[in-house]
Amino acid sequence: MHGLGGGPYELQRLGEAFAARGHTAHGLVLPGHEAGPSRMPASAWATWHGALASRYEALRARFTTVHLVGFSTGATLSLLFAADTGLSGILVLLAPFVRVFRPRLSPLAPERLVRTLRFISQVPRLPPPLRDRATRDEVARCTTFRTFNLDATRSALDLVALAVDAAPRVQAPTLIVQGARDSVVDPAGARDLAARLPGGGRLAWMARSDHLLTLDEDRAEVTREVLAFLDVRT
Repeated sequence: MHGLGGGPYELQRLGEAFAARGHTAHGLVLPGHEAGPSRMPASAWATWHGALASRYEALRARFTTVHLVGFSTGATLSLLFAADTGLSGILVLLAPFVRVFRPRLSPLAPERLVRTLRFISQVPRLPPPLRDRATRDEVARCTTFRTFNLDATRSALDLVALAVDAAPRVQAPTLIVQGARDSVVDPAGARDLAARLPGGGRLAWMARSDHLLTLDEDRAEVTREVLAFLDVRT
């Protein structure tokens, strides 16, 4: 499950690693994220959740075990889905969206600012959150949207509130992987989320990575961490 404003490319290398181990990997394009106009359209978490539920049921009809891997807002969505569903496999949350990163000198929490400025629906898209410059340029070339939709962001904030409250209900073995240099979500949110999970799950830190940690400088370590968790828990 990719992140808000992103696409399956965010998890493509990890999916390829799964496939190389003999697993079947599926990347779902969230509603409102299809390739098309340069302006990101509005979409809502309930629609994303419906798409995930439909795809999960289709996969469960074909496979005995289905694992769920989500990145950023896709991780938050996966968390809520796993809490409400008897997930048959493991749950992997990559840089989960729990809180927006707040710069040290910012007078207001970004969440409050986004909710207050409801008359603004579009803002320019920032460069991909990667410390690896070569990969950053590559990702920028394949990014469809040149704007970021704040109506979708406000819906994602509603999703966060529900998912955090639901975390204690998650029964699937859970791995959280978080970049220590994340400039999009507050890295401390990963620690807080782990504390709410039954048994705490497993929390792995990537010291060199920004938000898009599946493609950043620790990408090989991220892949090893996820595959190792899969091997132990299945």
